[in-house]
Amino acid sequence: MEAWGSISPRTGSPHTDRCVIVLHAEFFNRLLGNSAIPEENVENRSSIDKTEATPASIQERQKVFDEGYQQALELDLIPEGVEVVDSLNTFKVGARVGKKDWVYGEFGTREETLAFLTKNPAWFAVDGVYHERFLRVELFATATAGGTRLFAPAGGLLSRRLQSGLAFNTSMSGVENVIQTIAHETGHYFHFDHDDTKIYNREYRAVKRYRAR
Repeated sequence: MEAWGSISPRTGSPHTDRCVIVLHAEFFNRLLGNSAIPEENVENRSSIDKTEATPASIQERQKVFDEGYQQALELDLIPEGVEVVDSLNTFKVGARVGKKDWVYGEFGTREETLAFLTKNPAWFAVDGVYHERFLRVELFATATAGGTRLFAPAGGLLSRRLQSGLAFNTSMSGVENVIQTIAHETGHYFHFDHDDTKIYNREYRAVKRYRAR
């Protein structure tokens, strides 16, 4: 059974390096070789859309990433001592295992990723990961996709704005997706979890400030 990666004794979220297992694509196919699921039944439609919208070439992705990274620096989103790196040739996917643990996988092409996500609706595309032990944020190919939407959880600033009748375009460009992903992952540096609206407020403020520049 071919697998590689690391597991820490702690549990964690899909965007940190806690309790991470990384498996080869070939092993995925043997482990989770489900029959194809009709498109209308796929629960991870947004991840499929995001993967389809990811720029085709590494050069295009790099251009989007570089602009988003520069804007994140100017917006002061990256804490001192935290490194932001890109792995734009990697499509990362993840799924929940139990209540707090997650399993990850990586693919080298958009076609492989789309095929896997279509067959495995419990899995989703991963734009970025915060490696807590190394103070490092890593962004993957889908972080450069345009057309993704800001999450507006109940009680958050964006949700309250929309409920008040004030407009805000939640659809993001590729550059804005990079900014949002960096804002999200660096939020973990400040110990914001996914059940904390602070991390989504951080995303919203980052995109809002970028648009106001």
